[in-house]
Amino acid sequence: MDKPLKECLLSAEEDGKASVKDESSVTIVEELWEGAVLISPFFFWGTSMVAMKELIPKYGPFFVSSFRLIPAGFLLVAFAASRGRAFPSGFNAWLSIAIFALVDAACFQGFLAEGLQKTSAGLGSVCLHFISK
Repeated sequence: MDKPLKECLLSAEEDGKASVKDESSVTIVEELWEGAVLISPFFFWGTSMVAMKELIPKYGPFFVSSFRLIPAGFLLVAFAASRGRAFPSGFNAWLSIAIFALVDAACFQGFLAEGLQKTSAGLGSVCLHFISK
């Protein structure tokens, strides 16, 4: 197979000479940034067990688990918007999203926070890792 050609940008400098700028460094930075944005919800998801453990006695498991999902949802919507993705349209699409949100928020996240009341934060994080696979 043929190797793809490198793309270069030519820009005129003040003295009229042309210089070649390699886009590979820009592409690598963009790929690293995109990877970091995609991994960050999982990082915050796992480390949030300690914070949840402290907040659950004051505010209750279902309140804490819902506030855990709201920032993640905003992050995903912002990422999709930055990539130019279209938002869902139609009744069936939004019904599916609502049903998934109810099941995920109430059952998975709520019961996870409920169980965290009787276990340690470390064990809850490890169990969450195996449950979500």
